[in-house]
Amino acid sequence: MKAFIHALLLSVPLLAGHHAGNLSILFVGDSLTTPLGDGPSYATMVGDALVAAGTGDVTARAGCWGVTTWQWSLTTAAPGWHCDAHRKSLWDALVAPQLPRTDAYILLGTNDALHHYVGEDPMVPVEPGDYAMYLIDLINRLHAAGIPHVVLLSPPDILNATPDVSMRLKEYREYIGWICRLNREFPGVRCGPDLSRILRPGDYVDDSHPSLAGDQKVADAILVDLWRRSWRAAGPWRTRRGAASRGSSV
Repeated sequence: MKAFIHALLLSVPLLAGHHAGNLSILFVGDSLTTPLGDGPSYATMVGDALVAAGTGDVTARAGCWGVTTWQWSLTTAAPGWHCDAHRKSLWDALVAPQLPRTDAYILLGTNDALHHYVGEDPMVPVEPGDYAMYLIDLINRLHAAGIPHVVLLSPPDILNATPDVSMRLKEYREYIGWICRLNREFPGVRCGPDLSRILRPGDYVDDSHPSLAGDQKVADAILVDLWRRSWRAAGPWRTRRGAASRGSSV
């Protein structure tokens, strides 16, 4: 599979050779993006694959364990988040130092859906409508920071989840699809892979975190998504080649 993905990436001008400077990705999320202890994740696997394909080091992570879309929406220090070294907002601490970027991938939702506790402060679940509002706020901030392309990843299932948690995740995914369909209101936003369709129960190390094998499946899906976008961007080249081919055969 890795060899196949590598061949796909090399087949698209945007992702190879002198076009590498056109791509710079920021992955925004929670512990699925940046695990506790800053360990590997799908995001680092995407970065490693792009380096192997010749793009150079073009990826970065802005993720923190336990955070929700609500905490990402705050412009002051977010209560309860675990990556707080300087009492800054998540944006100021994790995103601002890594700008500018051409692309941002957002993966949030599993913490939002849970009755999650951090220290002594209870965090009630984020209702689906509020989830969409906070997500739109984050999208707008990324665009305002000069990132033209934002990709929304739909959150995975949580194993052994209660019915209300599973229903919230389902509604989060529906709102993500709705945002992606509103092209006039949200230009430059599109839907990426849906992790609930990629990950199976055997791909987890606990109820909500993928194993390394699960992360690799997510990374492969993102790489194919990048290839598809880049292949479409190379459309004029393909059209000219096709036209020349047709002309030579007449």
